[in-house]
Amino acid sequence: MTEAELINLLAPIRIPARYADFRLQDALLALSLGLIAGLIIARLNSVLTQRRLRPIEEVQAQIAHLSRQAPDERLVGLAELLTRYAPEQVSQLNVDAALYDPAQQIAPEPIEAAIRSAAKGRIA
Repeated sequence: MTEAELINLLAPIRIPARYADFRLQDALLALSLGLIAGLIIARLNSVLTQRRLRPIEEVQAQIAHLSRQAPDERLVGLAELLTRYAPEQVSQLNVDAALYDPAQQIAPEPIEAAIRSAAKGRIA
């Protein structure tokens, strides 16, 4: 037997008549599945393409926010940033002493410079 004869012996595909036609119900199903797929793709696209701040940009924004705070709150915030980005410099800049002794004054500029230099060295 040849290949053509074998193909001719195969029975035709039989499906019920109600599955052969495309009705409104099927169109609505296809539309809803398309909308769901579109929403999932849009959400994934927004998550994958959102802008991420580099550490130095994040630090600049936090320092700018702290500059509008009261001096005591600013010092506490800068100390927290310094502890996060350059913990070895906390004792060098006498931040601990300034936090616990209200009589001791410390300028925020050296702390900000230390935080910025530490953040520049970080990679995401």
